[in-house]
Amino acid sequence: MPENPIDLWLSALEHEIETAPHLFRGRAVILDLSEVKENTPELTALPKRLRDMGLFITGVEGQAAYWPSLKEWNIPIAPSNGGQLIPLESELSETAEVQPKKTALIIEETIRSGQLFQHAEGDVIIMGNVSWGAEIIAGGSIIVYGALRGRAIAGLEGASDARVIAQQFEAELIAIDGYYSVLENFPANLIGQPAQAKLINKRVELLGIPSTKSTASSKSSKK
Repeated sequence: MPENPIDLWLSALEHEIETAPHLFRGRAVILDLSEVKENTPELTALPKRLRDMGLFITGVEGQAAYWPSLKEWNIPIAPSNGGQLIPLESELSETAEVQPKKTALIIEETIRSGQLFQHAEGDVIIMGNVSWGAEIIAGGSIIVYGALRGRAIAGLEGASDARVIAQQFEAELIAIDGYYSVLENFPANLIGQPAQAKLINKRVELLGIPSTKSTASSKSSKK
């Protein structure tokens, strides 16, 4: 959470990153600007300074959604009460072309807390678990054959049809094409169960996955 004076806050953050770079560098973050004043001059350069530290901004929350100083950021804005990111209007976002998904990244191990895997060129498939504090970023969909407990950011390149699928869904945060939701917003009966997150009317919704056993049983009973 940035706070005034921003220069002092950035210095403290840089010190933390140098102390434990594996926990910070390359991490996607959503900024909370509730402690920053609208007329803070350092806001304009804040995204670049964070990128220089290796932090990737996926959105902004707080009471700053319509501050003029944020219009040049071209970063989605999240309402302070959570829910979905509101994409900022800009010439860049209107003219940018969606890049097609190219390849899939297959990870045959558990992603541990503090680890970050980013694959902007396509889908990410994890054969193990994604631990709390871990983060997966994909240009396409994210599929976890184990438990998903960390953060999953899919559709990074504007793929609104991307999904996040897990055999055991306990994700602390899900983002798809600039819209996000957190664990507390998902139906309680689907937590810890096989489930998929997808965009429906520009909202991240969590849905159950039809049981393959019941489907097979239904087919075998037909004559």
